[in-house]
Amino acid sequence: MKAPNMKLSTLEADLIGDMAQDDYDLWEIYQFVRHHYPKSSEEDVIAKGRNLLAEWSHRGWIEAYQNDVEKTPIRGEALLRLVDELGRQAGSPADRSLRVSLTGRAYEDVDWLPKQHS
Repeated sequence: MKAPNMKLSTLEADLIGDMAQDDYDLWEIYQFVRHHYPKSSEEDVIAKGRNLLAEWSHRGWIEAYQNDVEKTPIRGEALLRLVDELGRQAGSPADRSLRVSLTGRAYEDVDWLPKQHS
């Protein structure tokens, strides 16, 4: 079921547009938050990033993988638990433990996204 007139923030629109082209390491999502909120403290960046991940997870728009070889998707509360366990490390380029990708649902709900890549 397509979401009616989904209103995305500038951050969300920029991020989802980029993620439609390529999957992201978890830390790269937080880098987008830093870019859009350059005066935010690191604590605020981590909170905003976690909130975005929670919202997109709730919408069914994202899933994650622990590495490029193991392709068992991590979704919903399981994904958020891993993000919470990482805490501030979730936003660090040194941590590359999770790769995040858009699901087919994101492509269905956001009609301006290009066709889903394989």
